[in-house]
Amino acid sequence: MCTVSFCINRDEVILTSNRDEKTIRPASTMPIIEDLGDKIIIYPKDPQSGGTWIGCDDWGNCIILLNGGFEMHQLRAKYRMSRGIIVRDTISNKVPLNYIREVDLNDIEPFQVILFGMGRLDRMVWDGNKKHFFNLDLRKAHIFSSVTLYDEKMRTDRERWWEDFLKSHEINEENIFKFHASYKSENRNSGLVINRENKVKTYSVSQIIHHKNQGKFTHLDMQTNESKTIKFSIPDGEGI
Repeated sequence: MCTVSFCINRDEVILTSNRDEKTIRPASTMPIIEDLGDKIIIYPKDPQSGGTWIGCDDWGNCIILLNGGFEMHQLRAKYRMSRGIIVRDTISNKVPLNYIREVDLNDIEPFQVILFGMGRLDRMVWDGNKKHFFNLDLRKAHIFSSVTLYDEKMRTDRERWWEDFLKSHEINEENIFKFHASYKSENRNSGLVINRENKVKTYSVSQIIHHKNQGKFTHLDMQTNESKTIKFSIPDGEGI
């Protein structure tokens, strides 16, 4: 929920996310499949809130959460609902982008989501008062970092690392997963894998792949080294 990348390699969509979290928070489950009747959703479940930071469905939609809006915010003692519940409810909806446009976010902590689906890529930023929507260029590779853990310099550094990586490596799911799981990991404060005095760590790396009418969700628990991959089919016409 703190680093997200997106790119398309030929006709393969690759979305990858690092979850950086306080160590006092319990680890998530491995990815689960939930049958909603008209579609299935796949996501790792946060046992504390019951929500998630990343999910996809078998209709070709994906959503990934980033903590914080445009800038650091003053943390309140209590909010109406966990942001992870918003993410799960959004991917559960028939049209996730419409849902996030309409849902009431009053008294929800600032956050942003990256949404892929229906042949488009969107970013929604909730700053605590207003939603801001950006339709992103599918032809470009993107990287996003949470403002709550990474200041402006750190975010700029990560954008440069991403650009350098794209120029020097073959672009495929394996290399991008390695980028998220190891790049600049010697920098324990702002590398892609962090450990800030055992108070905040990179818990996991998750990746969603869409290739034509096939999908794949891969999740690596960075603490136990346990991994799980779920493959699923996407109806013709629902992918990119």
